[in-house]
Amino acid sequence: DCARAEFLEYGYQKASLRRICKNANMTTGAVYFFFKDKADLFDELVKDVAQCAKDIINETASLEVQSNNETQLLETLFSVKLGKDLINLYFDHPDQVKLLFNLSEGSHFENFNEILQGYIEKRIRTLVELKIGKDKTIFTDEMIGWLAHAETDGFLYAIHLHSTREQTLNMIESIIAYLIAGFNRLYREELENNS
Repeated sequence: DCARAEFLEYGYQKASLRRICKNANMTTGAVYFFFKDKADLFDELVKDVAQCAKDIINETASLEVQSNNETQLLETLFSVKLGKDLINLYFDHPDQVKLLFNLSEGSHFENFNEILQGYIEKRIRTLVELKIGKDKTIFTDEMIGWLAHAETDGFLYAIHLHSTREQTLNMIESIIAYLIAGFNRLYREELENNS
C-alpha cells in the first residue's frame, strides 16, 4: 500500500524507494530482498492489470475473426464489449490503471496507451484484411491507425471523466455507436470501390 500511494502521488519517475521504506517502516534492504529495484516494484503493481487489458483485446479479436457477415463485423470491430470490459477493468482496479496510463513515465510501461492502441490497430487491420482483402483504397495504414487512435482515445476520455461506472459504461456505448456509424460509411464505400 505504501508503494502504491507513493507512485500515485509522485508518479514513477519522482517516486522514492527511501520514502516508501520510511512510510512502510521497513529498511531499504528489506525491500531489495523482494524487489530488484524501483522498476521491479512498480512492475509488480501494474503487470497483472496490463496483461488483463491485453487479454481483453485479444479475446475480442478472436471473436471478430469469427464474425461472418457485415452486421457482425461492425458490431465487433468497434466492440461495445471491448469498451465495457476495459471500463470494468478500470473500475475494478482504478489505481493500477491510473498508474499505467498517467503515472508510468520512465518505467517499462510508460507507453502503455500506445501499446494498447497498437493492439487495437492490429485487430482492426487483421479484420479489415480478412473481410475486404489487401486491395483497399480507403482503409490505408493511416486510416487504420486513426481508427485505432479514435477508439483508444474514446476509452481514455471516458475513464478520465471520473464518472460512475454506469455513466462511463453508457458513455462508451455512445462513443462506439459513433465509431460504428463512421466506419459503416467507409466500409460501404470501400466495398463499392472494389466491385
